[in-house]
Amino acid sequence: FADITESSRASLFAERIRWAAGLLDIRVAADRKRDGKKFYFTVEEWQTIDNAGRSEEFALRGLRIRADGVSFVMALQFYNNKAWGSRTTVADLMSYAGVPGAWGHQDVARNNARILEYYADKNADEVVGAPAAEAANGYHAYLEGDGVMVNGVAVDDQTKWLLPDVPQAFAMYRHRKAIDAVIAQVWGQAFTLEKSVDIIWTCVQYSSTDAFRLSVLSGRVYSESKTINYSVIPISEE
Repeated sequence: FADITESSRASLFAERIRWAAGLLDIRVAADRKRDGKKFYFTVEEWQTIDNAGRSEEFALRGLRIRADGVSFVMALQFYNNKAWGSRTTVADLMSYAGVPGAWGHQDVARNNARILEYYADKNADEVVGAPAAEAANGYHAYLEGDGVMVNGVAVDDQTKWLLPDVPQAFAMYRHRKAIDAVIAQVWGQAFTLEKSVDIIWTCVQYSSTDAFRLSVLSGRVYSESKTINYSVIPISEE
């Protein structure tokens, strides 16, 4: 944690220890409609706002998860049947075949940008482009008609949505029951990690032919062919 210094409050050290070792918190991520400002509410805080006030004041983005040393917003949407790409090495993107480090936190925005740029003109192995990264990148938590204003103009969700890296995907697996409990309390909808999704892609390349994927149900991380259709859960680091 780069923001920790010798002058930091003692309580901050304790918080960061909990964050590094496990689940610190799961919060409701919402944008204020009148100016687009981002807010992160505990479930208890969210439930103190009356139903009319929630819909009038805020547009929901997802859940912010702070756990295992990473922080990200998980979208409340998933996509099925998305290949990672054709079987070729993405230039300027690390390949981890026989090399340690795949489980380390990555520059997720850079990884996604490299994938999208490289596959922009690719059509091979019956895969056009980079379907998994494109699905994540194209996600919007809300649209212009939902009333979020930036500088007085109604906008679609401006969040940069991405494929997760391995630590982010593993946090979804490790804390899936707590995540699903918050989803049930706030959204009360059918989508849950344990019932809706199994294997998801990450943004981490293994080799020219394979990329890393994770099972949200078992936690197993393997490298598999980039051409296989798996699921996508968009995340954001904003």
